[in-house]
Amino acid sequence: MKRKASVVALALILAVILPMSITTTSAVADSSSTHTYSDEKLIQRYVDDIYNREGVKLDPTDFEVKSTSSSALVLRKDSEYSLISASVAGGGRARGARFAVAASPPTAEQRRMQEANGAATIQQDTTWYVPTCQRSYDYHPLTNKILGYADWCFQHGTMNYAGSGTDEAWALRMWASCASNVEEASIGIKVCGVFSIPRGDGPSLKWTGWEPKSTRRLDRCEDITLGIAYGLVSASHTFKGCEKVDYFKGDDQQAGLFHSWWEANGVRDEKRETASLIGYTSPQGTTPEFWYDGYVCSYEHLQC
Repeated sequence: MKRKASVVALALILAVILPMSITTTSAVADSSSTHTYSDEKLIQRYVDDIYNREGVKLDPTDFEVKSTSSSALVLRKDSEYSLISASVAGGGRARGARFAVAASPPTAEQRRMQEANGAATIQQDTTWYVPTCQRSYDYHPLTNKILGYADWCFQHGTMNYAGSGTDEAWALRMWASCASNVEEASIGIKVCGVFSIPRGDGPSLKWTGWEPKSTRRLDRCEDITLGIAYGLVSASHTFKGCEKVDYFKGDDQQAGLFHSWWEANGVRDEKRETASLIGYTSPQGTTPEFWYDGYVCSYEHLQC
């Protein structure tokens, strides 16, 4: 059952400080911030875009908006969320306070239910469960107009197989599609990223795989396939990479901490994508807990 975090509780530190990695600390929302669009219009815009692109009809009343002075997140009303401040060493920094979503892989009972009603995709390799998707908006810090947006998702899968041992084996993939707001913004997007942060109150995790594993510099856009394996089981995800795709991975004490991003000097008229795919184990019978975020930063944005 997902829990909605109280804004009052945001005075607590959400995770330990991670040197030379993503650092998460609590922050206070800017309640005085006003934006060009109402919450209802932000939600409707997201719902319309998903329908036009994917043919999937969403109910606007299922969603709500959480905003700061420089960003907004459209998320389902039953989601757990909190305000975090995150920075990433090594480039592709996502600075400032933004709302992040918390979720865990489905429990054993939830997995059985999803498989029974056909909601899970059971393949020869990883069994993938229902993805969770959101939209993040990037605001101009002075005019409050929308500069760009990121549609991003995360999805859990299980990689257990007969003889794989007593640990629970998991796969997690995240992906994002980002674009500038060409109707109002004369500048392009600069960074499009996704990252996962294990919660401090979850079980201990161990790495089994991760992608991407290297910085990719591309002369033209091309499909990039990410792939990991755990024993006899594999998992994959394909996205369209352009210009530069980079990553940051936590060390063995930070298993599950992963950040992947696209980066360029500014793209205005085309969408850009990024993705990550990680594998990890947790002790038998445990369910990992994460914070997730997807974001876009616009060219010359002060917080990019």
